[in-house]
Amino acid sequence: MVFQLVLVVVIRFWLITDGDIRSAAIQCNKDNKMDQMAVDLLSRSGERLSAVTGDKRSRAQRLLLCSVAWACLSAVALGGFSEAWAQDASVKKVFCADCHTEESALLGESIHQQLGCQECHGGEKEYQLTPDALAQFSSTDGSRPPFEHGAAFSGKPDRAAIPNLCGDCHADIERMNPYGLHTDQLARYKTSGHGKALFANQDTKVAVCVDCHGLPHHILPASNPNSLTHPLRVPDTCGHCHADKALM
Repeated sequence: MVFQLVLVVVIRFWLITDGDIRSAAIQCNKDNKMDQMAVDLLSRSGERLSAVTGDKRSRAQRLLLCSVAWACLSAVALGGFSEAWAQDASVKKVFCADCHTEESALLGESIHQQLGCQECHGGEKEYQLTPDALAQFSSTDGSRPPFEHGAAFSGKPDRAAIPNLCGDCHADIERMNPYGLHTDQLARYKTSGHGKALFANQDTKVAVCVDCHGLPHHILPASNPNSLTHPLRVPDTCGHCHADKALM
């Protein structure tokens, strides 16, 4: 495309007479959106060319043709850059919370608020979306289309995978030391009736971490009266499953 444009302009300037140079430059400006500086430069070059004769005129004409080609290439390149910049300006960085507003609000009150979504779900820390795409993917009216989160995205963890997923951090001595938390909780869970049923019998109906500690995005410290592990709420927490005849 660029080569064809330059070729047409060069041929045009090769065929014109000296008196037509400025009018041709103006026409080139209309056709190819060259700026006024380029038009004025070509016009002045044409005036100088009119005063030259013989071999010097031929060399000057060739120089003028090179100037024309350079000016047109610059105009096309700048035009493409401007278009690309305009497209980039319409794209913004988008984070998980921009679409998953409810989960983000819950996580903001959770003991895990310092964790990044990627630690449990994989995916990228940020994505690039246009405002229209963001409005579409953040819709809450049930019309939200599937979104491609990238190859590293693992999605919602399976129930059977939750104990090991939580254990990746909670069995890590270095990560748990600042909080004074025991790091044998996963090992203890595996020795419990719940853990044995899950790991030995693949019974996914048994309790996993989130059943006792709360919603995955809203786990509260045991000292919080609203926490499922608060001492006064433990009977209700256990009874949620153990009082269910169908489940028991």
